[in-house]
Amino acid sequence: MTLSDPFIQSVLERIESPDVIGIGIVGSYSRGQESKYSDVDFDIFVSKLPEDQYDRYTLRYWDNKLISLKYTLLDDERSALTDRAAPFGPSLVCAG
Repeated sequence: MTLSDPFIQSVLERIESPDVIGIGIVGSYSRGQESKYSDVDFDIFVSKLPEDQYDRYTLRYWDNKLISLKYTLLDDERSALTDRAAPFGPSLVCAG
């Protein structure tokens, strides 16, 4: 299963905003491990977060696919990736 160009274009048109700097596909689709039950996860890098905190992470059902949209500030992501104290990002939890 792959994502078609028309599907990607449809998602891009729906989230178009002057605050959007970049978009990344993450999760099972980015790893090539998706199944027919997988959602499509998008990280949306913005210069300004949506005012309503409930719009910062949301699920949608578009084009017969469950879509996960996570808005994050590009500067916050950059800081997390360059923080030597947390080399694997702020949300990774290791069980030992």
